[in-house]
Amino acid sequence: MKVRDLPCWPPRWRGASSVAGSVPGGDCGILTAARWDLRSRSLALTMEYEGEPHSAVLEDEVGSLTRLYLMLGWHIGRDLGKIGGLEMTA
Repeated sequence: MKVRDLPCWPPRWRGASSVAGSVPGGDCGILTAARWDLRSRSLALTMEYEGEPHSAVLEDEVGSLTRLYLMLGWHIGRDLGKIGGLEMTA
């Protein structure tokens, strides 16, 4: 299964700064952080697009999010479009 096949992908980004700007859709931008929240069973992502930070929270089946989190740790600094095409193992 590819990352883009997950129900929670692509992330729904929101601007993380007070500066008004466009919020990208889909796989635009560079992944800058991924944080697993065990309490809420969600994955918080941060990315940069056109020099501005954006954030998203992914919610899905815990096993899928855990595998995604472990994989994303190796891909910080990569283009989100390329991350969406990565294979996830079961």
